[in-house]
Amino acid sequence: MSASVKEAIETSVVAVVAGVSGIALDPSGSPAVKAIPAGQMFDKQALLNEELTPQTRPGAYPGAVVSLVESGTTAVGDPIIGPSSAYARLRTPVGVAVYATSPSGGVVPNDARYKAWEVGEAIFKALLPHVPAGAPAGISVWPLQFNRFDEINVDATTHGLLIVFDAEYQIGVTQQ
Repeated sequence: MSASVKEAIETSVVAVVAGVSGIALDPSGSPAVKAIPAGQMFDKQALLNEELTPQTRPGAYPGAVVSLVESGTTAVGDPIIGPSSAYARLRTPVGVAVYATSPSGGVVPNDARYKAWEVGEAIFKALLPHVPAGAPAGISVWPLQFNRFDEINVDATTHGLLIVFDAEYQIGVTQQ
């Protein structure tokens, strides 16, 4: 995936997540949402498997970290090759890890989990119809497609939810 397509998708997803009601502000006053490399999201490539040990968390809670997993990019169907052009449709996983802390300080069982799911549901609803914007000219991008939810167990007062979407886009070349 070209860096400019990756940056466009990542920037667009971060902007949508930052605008979701329920996301806290970090100490600088910005929404507690940031884009990070996939290798910094979890101790293992959790977007491609099931080991969810958080490595990077947001600057405030509830907050989120967003990452694209370039190593998970796959082709969607066969490339289309014509007499003067060639196109390929690709799919790349986009992970949004949502974290929340216990509003009761751990006194009420599962309240951190409830808060993570509450904010996660709002993020899910905002991203499901979202078409990432800002791709370079000539590159088509489709609406994000839901892939899966996974819970992230952090500790007694912090809980997380991983929401994985697939970003599909078409790249091509045309000879003149």
